[in-house]
Amino acid sequence: MYSCFLFRSLNDKVSRKISMAVTFAQMSQLVVNFCLTLCAYYLKVVTYAPCQFGNLEAYICFWGYAIYFYLFESFFINEYTKPKKSKTKSLKSKSN
Repeated sequence: MYSCFLFRSLNDKVSRKISMAVTFAQMSQLVVNFCLTLCAYYLKVVTYAPCQFGNLEAYICFWGYAIYFYLFESFFINEYTKPKKSKTKSLKSKSN
C-alpha cells in the first residue's frame, strides 16, 4: 500500500487496477480486524474467558476500524466509481 503512495507522490503512474486492489485489500483487512475484535469481545463477555482484552480496548478498536473503513470506502467510491470531470471543461469555464 505504501509503495503505491510512494510511486504516486513521485509522479509515477500506478495502474488503476493495482490502486483499486490495494484499496480493496485494505478495506478487507479492516473488516477482518473488526470481526476478530468482535469475536474476542464475545468470548470475553459471554464465556468469561480470561484475557487482558478490556472493554475500553474493544470500544477503541470498534470505532477505529469503523472510521477507517468509512474513510477508505469514501475514497474508493469517489476515486474509482464516480466519473471524473474532464479538465477541458474546467479550463473552458475559466477562460470565459
